[in-house]
Amino acid sequence: MSRLTPSKEQFDAIEEEGLHRDVEEGGFMPGRCYFPAFVAGIFVLFSFFALIMWGASLPQKPKITIKTIRFHEFVVQAGADNSGVATKMVTVNSTLRLTFRNTGTFFGVHVGPSLLELSYSQLILATGNMGKFYQSRKSQRLVTVALKGSNIPVYGGGADLTSANRALGRPVPLTLTIMVNARAYVLRKLVSPKFHKWIVCSVVMDPKKMSQALSLKDNCTSPP
Repeated sequence: MSRLTPSKEQFDAIEEEGLHRDVEEGGFMPGRCYFPAFVAGIFVLFSFFALIMWGASLPQKPKITIKTIRFHEFVVQAGADNSGVATKMVTVNSTLRLTFRNTGTFFGVHVGPSLLELSYSQLILATGNMGKFYQSRKSQRLVTVALKGSNIPVYGGGADLTSANRALGRPVPLTLTIMVNARAYVLRKLVSPKFHKWIVCSVVMDPKKMSQALSLKDNCTSPP
């Protein structure tokens, strides 16, 4: 073999040296860099998917329709508060019916405890609580809530109130306030939009319509 012809060992050494030089110059990505890049890519894709799901769920808000209210008792009588101050006392017993509809096409809704208040001239006469429940996608249910108040002192604010158990009692204008809180777990707790619904209804307690279901279909608004 000629002295000028490199041996096989020399060729291997030259090739290995070239490979090392390419790596040092950034020609190849080391194997240990692939895994972090893969994880980062998966994280970006998942975040993008979660953002899409969150955006798609926001317009699919639950719908609440107030149906009827029924007064079983509405009594105004003389009395005294806990400190002995003489005042009118109001006792209310009523039942509200509403429908809760989950419009979501791909998620259920968890409805939290919701407070309902029945007031007269900013005086709260009766309260009620709508318990927790789960509503599956694209479904609805009828909910019945009792609103009660026992011997509520009204002081000067109840000067115009009349007893509902009197034959000539006058209608009493009331305000019903409802706050419903719900939450959807679209991707478990990672994507869980919240929904809040505030509803205000005008109610007239007519002594001549005791125990009758009074429609509230056109009496309610939902302030922004």
